[in-house]
Amino acid sequence: MGILCALYLWILALVAVADLERRRIYDAVMLLAIALSALAAPASPWLEGARSGLGGWTSAPSSFCSGRPWSLRRDWGGDATPAAFIGLIVGFPRGLQALSWGALPAGVFALGLLLSRRGTWNTPIPYGPFLALDGAL
Repeated sequence: MGILCALYLWILALVAVADLERRRIYDAVMLLAIALSALAAPASPWLEGARSGLGGWTSAPSSFCSGRPWSLRRDWGGDATPAAFIGLIVGFPRGLQALSWGALPAGVFALGLLLSRRGTWNTPIPYGPFLALDGAL
């Protein structure tokens, strides 16, 4: 269990660093992490089997729809893959709670950018570190 938890935390740290440095969350890494978490879910002592899958299926679409659905590209949606990963590792309903807890500090950060006039309404902010922090908590 400790090794699995350390691996999950490492993946979340990778999400945060990649999004801060390159403004990109790599789908190849996240899809492998999602596959790993789906395979490890039945052995996870803090999940109850089906609740993990339900967490992944409810977290990813809610994150995808809260972004910009009109700017669809070839990738899966950036923040939707870490959201699905977090949903799979913490289960349902904790996955949705983690997403809502991540929106609050991200909103405060965005409001700080607006009030300090360092950003506008169209300034993109890296959401990966906020997701990673909430997934870790």
